[in-house]
Amino acid sequence: MNAAGAVNEPLLREVLAFIELHPQQWDQGAWIQTGVCGTTACLAGWTVVLADPVVGGLERMFEVDFTRMDIRGRAQALLGFTDEQVEWLFYYTMNYDEDGNPVGRPTFADFCERVERVTGVRFKPPETLDAA
Repeated sequence: MNAAGAVNEPLLREVLAFIELHPQQWDQGAWIQTGVCGTTACLAGWTVVLADPVVGGLERMFEVDFTRMDIRGRAQALLGFTDEQVEWLFYYTMNYDEDGNPVGRPTFADFCERVERVTGVRFKPPETLDAA
């Protein structure tokens, strides 16, 4: 957790804004994957790419061996998440009906609702923050 023991709201908003702008690069089912069609990552993966000084941002991400990195732990520390918040957000890969049957992957809107319930942080796109 961060020094105050609270969620790093500015970083969480930055990562959510990145995901919103690049939905094709968001995959809650994988920490970080690179392939012929580009790179995808989950909330934790993009947090590490965008904010971890070891990675150095988007421009240096291809120089890093992510297979040797504790992405969960690094993202948890950067975001200031508790273990419970990590479980509810980093591993949120499927929606279920009232009978417990899988009904599909979460949309970005679903994910933002879960973020708000779990952290208290309501995500609004950057351009609407000042208008609120």
